Amino acid sequence: MRSIFLAAMLAVLSTSAFAADLPNLVGTWIPIESSSGRVGPREGLPTYATPNLSHDAKIAWKLVIENQDGAAFDGHNVGPSGKAHSVVGVIRADGTRFVMATEGGSASGEVMGDLLEFCITDNIPVYIGAICTIYRRAPAAFNILGTWTAVAGTAARTGKTDAYEETKVVLEKGMAQPWSYVFDQQDGAAFSGTVSGPKSTKHVAIGVFRMDGKRFVFSTDAGAGTGEVMSQNEIQLCFTDAIDNFMAASCTTLQRK
Repeated sequence: MRSIFLAAMLAVLSTSAFAADLPNLVGTWIPIESSSGRVGPREGLPTYATPNLSHDAKIAWKLVIENQDGAAFDGHNVGPSGKAHSVVGVIRADGTRFVMATEGGSASGEVMGDLLEFCITDNIPVYIGAICTIYRRAPAAFNILGTWTAVAGTAARTGKTDAYEETKVVLEKGMAQPWSYVFDQQDGAAFSGTVSGPKSTKHVAIGVFRMDGKRFVFSTDAGAGTGEVMSQNEIQLCFTDAIDNFMAASCTTLQRK
């Protein structure tokens, strides 16, 4: 009886440890290495009449795991065509290996910290393929929502726009012109909002964070630029304008209200 009790206790403890050790797969996984063999037509790829062998992460599919409940998970992957396809999967008893099904085939994989590898076989009409891809988890994008006001900046500009009318080159140092940004929408790494400037000008602004979750690119109808998160409530934007009769370059530090 004592041995039966001890065995039952060990089973409970093992089950608890297994549940605690399950990896959290939720997030965006970016391909960093991929090898494949394929033949036939496939969405977003050239049609291969004979087997094509490749070692190229550029044509690998991005993986996004959206939900996880214990060992079960679901999400989608996105291939060269840009179209999302559903995936479902279950983590195996060892807490590192998993199986996964897609709309085109089946896969098995393994989690190694912030790296994940899965190998998939496609066997759909007129197309067969085998692919193994190593992914790195993308850092969560910074929450950029809010109102951002310029506190410092440097600019050079010349020409005429709806906000400026400069007959010669103007070099501006110190406090920036009163541009402010309001970002009111964000979906993962993508965000949008409005930018307001001199003479009550207002423009739509859209942007996307890069893989590190801190640097980003953004664009308006007047120009485009890059940015970087300096702290929780401070960002820097560097912007270039290149439109008819006007050009400018600026770097501005903004703080969140």
